[in-house]
Amino acid sequence: MMRTRWNRRQMLVGGSALASTLALSRAGLTPRGVLARAQDEPSSGGTLKFGQTGTPPGYDPQKWWNAAAGIGTSVIGEQLIAIDNYSGERVPTLASAEPTVENDSTLYTFTLRPDVTFHKGYGTVTAADVKYSWERLMSPALGAEAGALYFSIPFVGLQDFLDEKTNEISGLRAIDDVTFQVELERPDSAFLPTFTYSHASIVPRKAVEEMGETFNWNPIGTGPYMIESVDPAQGARLVRNPGYWNPDLPYIDAIEIAYNVDPELSLLRIQSGEQDLMLEPVPVGSLNDIRDNPDLANQYFEGPQNDCQWLSLPTQLEPFTDVRVRRAVAMAINKEKLARVLKGLGDPATGGFFSPLSRYYSEGLAYPYDPEGAKALLAEAGYADGFEAPFWGQNQPPYADMGPSIQQDLAEIGIQAAWTPMIYDEFIAKSNPGPEAMIVFAWEDAYGHGSYITDAAFTSAAIENECCNYPRWSSPEFDEMTVAAKSAGEEESIALYQEMDKIVVQDEVLWVPLLYPKRADLISARVRGFETAKYPSGQSKPFARYWLVEG
Repeated sequence: MMRTRWNRRQMLVGGSALASTLALSRAGLTPRGVLARAQDEPSSGGTLKFGQTGTPPGYDPQKWWNAAAGIGTSVIGEQLIAIDNYSGERVPTLASAEPTVENDSTLYTFTLRPDVTFHKGYGTVTAADVKYSWERLMSPALGAEAGALYFSIPFVGLQDFLDEKTNEISGLRAIDDVTFQVELERPDSAFLPTFTYSHASIVPRKAVEEMGETFNWNPIGTGPYMIESVDPAQGARLVRNPGYWNPDLPYIDAIEIAYNVDPELSLLRIQSGEQDLMLEPVPVGSLNDIRDNPDLANQYFEGPQNDCQWLSLPTQLEPFTDVRVRRAVAMAINKEKLARVLKGLGDPATGGFFSPLSRYYSEGLAYPYDPEGAKALLAEAGYADGFEAPFWGQNQPPYADMGPSIQQDLAEIGIQAAWTPMIYDEFIAKSNPGPEAMIVFAWEDAYGHGSYITDAAFTSAAIENECCNYPRWSSPEFDEMTVAAKSAGEEESIALYQEMDKIVVQDEVLWVPLLYPKRADLISARVRGFETAKYPSGQSKPFARYWLVEG
């Protein structure tokens, strides 16, 4: 999983990374490392080498929802409208402009760019492809991991489609080859933001039907890169799309992605020039050495994320069924210490799961550190002597460092947490449909709408979809609030999301906010055009906007 940030700038459609950097500089937003590179003009060619710890389950953009897959799907597929990775602004992509909106915000009409073609000779993109792709995304047969985000949009005819009473969604209409129309039952402010996400990538029916299961590893899209070869155990090679609709992009000829590369090994390879980028942030144990090395000043980037790292509590597992126990856990964690463990790459969370960079942020929701109060709550709940509990996380930064610190804090109040770090693939597999353990993880608000978190993490639909309601908690009242928040005006909508944040963090204690993180990246000396992305997360890598210099 993954989520948000905000600022100013729009460059996905044409324009150079240099102009983007200067715009950010004028706004006072330039990340560390960018200015020293601003004089370099974009150039074409070369192969970028990338490392990641996890192995993706495939690259079908509509099926998977995890960072290991997202690195590829984000540049293979494209949506009608996208979110700029740095500014958070909506950018027309396969659509030629924002849609026209009529009938009290229930009728949207998109006009497609003419003559955009799919990879490898699969023809020109039409409105019929858009309809097919959106219906495929929401088809129960596909089992899209992010399905709960899309099932909640009130398309006319969606329920009959989900109930398999019909094989199409009547509210999605291909008017002609370049005109696509969407009809909603009621206004829904999450509609456009949700369909900027990579799951809404447009794919050709012909390729899906011809390729069958092989489409998962060799998907066809319209993006700046396409799959040349892939070994599910070793890695993938992506190459420039020679027919890409934007003639100015991409700059780099190929991207080689290596799987199962430990972050520390990636770090060494980047410093030696054998590798250019990595999925993971700089490991905490190496952070000071990197920060303090003047030779790496122009290769090191650090910046805040509109994100929250949290501890999810399994409400279906004794004794976490008792809210007093969950509240005791929240009061036991020393977040100031946790921030020190991560060497400042995060601010202690005093609000909720929306970060201070979000319009939904509420200060004061998180329980303050109070171990004595936590012990009293455990005693009141009948656990004066504590208890044992499973505790899972990833064996990569920052979670590998956070887990032991949280484990120590819980031991102070008598909870013996069995910390089990796992490789990314195992952690994701065991965490769904609902982990039988506490888990430490993070989500951002990927496209600037609160529904990204609430609908996918705390609703009945997310439980039915088997992703990603980690606490395994829901209520009819909360479900109704998620619907109301999307049809309300902006002020009322913000208030509803803040109320849902309070329910999750303070009333029910489903997630314990830990830190609002910052991200640290190291890149090789030959990469240009790099900035730490904010949308949908710092893990995002808009490869089409990077270029390489040699020597």
